[in-house]
Amino acid sequence: MLASVTQTLRPSNDPTVRVNWCEILAERHPNIDWVNTAIWGATATRTELGPWCGVDQVAEALSYNPDLVLIALGTNDLLRLGLEAETVASTLVALHEEVEAGNVTGLVALVPPVLNGDSELAARINHTNELVDAALGLVVDFYSRLEPSDFTQPDGVHFTQSGQNKRAAAAEAVIFGN
Repeated sequence: MLASVTQTLRPSNDPTVRVNWCEILAERHPNIDWVNTAIWGATATRTELGPWCGVDQVAEALSYNPDLVLIALGTNDLLRLGLEAETVASTLVALHEEVEAGNVTGLVALVPPVLNGDSELAARINHTNELVDAALGLVVDFYSRLEPSDFTQPDGVHFTQSGQNKRAAAAEAVIFGN
């Protein structure tokens, strides 16, 4: 069983996105059970904005006794909460350690870029990814394969079908060694 702690909902303003990356993997690998504990807008860090954060999502994912948990969080921490890269990266690494402490394979996805013209945010995303990559070594790179056309406009945050397909390919390459 694979459990995912990552966004599953498609933005209602983009009807062209038919299938998200989690669903793509489930279709390609029907012999594997896929559980997704994500909540739209969730953060890696616990905040007063709501109870659903990475710790809660990881705990729920682990309750399914999975073989692997993929953690894809951090965008909302950097974008909405304005947290520093070090805070977000250390939280993601701690979530990974929590998963692995339960004798479950843990993977962390790099935070994808946000194409909203905010260079300071872009720098924090890049730095977060550098820190996570340096700490963990094996990550799911949702970052380098994406192009501007892979994002919905005008928000530059959510993904088109092309972006979802590339995210699925990135996850698949690490999970299944493709």
